[in-house]
Amino acid sequence: MDQPSEGICDFHFTPQSFRDWLNHRRETKSLKSIASRAIDAFEMAWDNSHGIEHLLDAMYSAATHPRFVVWEVGLPLLSRLAQRSVDARERISSLAVARQAEIRRRSIQYLNDLYPRAFCVDLLRLLLADRSAVVRGFAAGRTERLNLHEMLPTLQAVRDKEKNKTAVFELELAIHLLRDNFFEYENSNGYNLVLRFPELWPPMVIWPAQIDRERVMRDGIDAIRREVRDQSVGGAVGGLRRPWAWDTARSEGDAGDSTAFGRHTFPGTSSVSRSPQITSGPQLGPAAVLGLR
Repeated sequence: MDQPSEGICDFHFTPQSFRDWLNHRRETKSLKSIASRAIDAFEMAWDNSHGIEHLLDAMYSAATHPRFVVWEVGLPLLSRLAQRSVDARERISSLAVARQAEIRRRSIQYLNDLYPRAFCVDLLRLLLADRSAVVRGFAAGRTERLNLHEMLPTLQAVRDKEKNKTAVFELELAIHLLRDNFFEYENSNGYNLVLRFPELWPPMVIWPAQIDRERVMRDGIDAIRREVRDQSVGGAVGGLRRPWAWDTARSEGDAGDSTAFGRHTFPGTSSVSRSPQITSGPQLGPAAVLGLR
């Protein structure tokens, strides 16, 4: 299979890297077989634009599997294909209305700026209204990560009604980072400052060490941001960052939000109107290790 350029897929892996990861894990043959079928299906679907429903079935089955070793292979592969395939995006939409909250959460885990912007907005708007506080909080974080400033009124409206303490924090963090590029809060450890650097994808969010309120009052946020940028924004991780695809598309005369997705209907829901980082646990799959998130 010819590998797409990084600028198209933005995923730092190959199907072989997933196979290598599977081979080094102590898992049953049956679990590895499900994940392997998803990898094979992805390779075949990438080279075919029509008649891929049965291939999508294999990836979808893996993406919704309860075992980490399976879904952490199937989900990023399905998401990668969804960047360019309407049919694959329909499967992502199906994840968003699944019965289990964890499956709904997975629908947005690998969203990035290589998806149509309006598709991302519609999907996140749906999950910000989810019945699960875990999903609502996760959706807030993904909205911030995608730099969707047009979602600020929605985030604020959800925050005003939110009762779950963890979701409240996640919503407030997302709102402040998206609006101000910093967030200050107090917890049992005392004062905390969070800084966000959104100029490139993916945005970098940093909790700088040894910064107290007195230092902020004395030097100011802007001075601390400059210092942290010089010290931390760059290096090995920073070198993987790139210009936002939506900005690039806009500069080339494309609004970057795919008008075909101006109104996206999710299975089992009415049409959703388009308005003008968190991992699932301590385990890390190949997608997380290789920088997909």
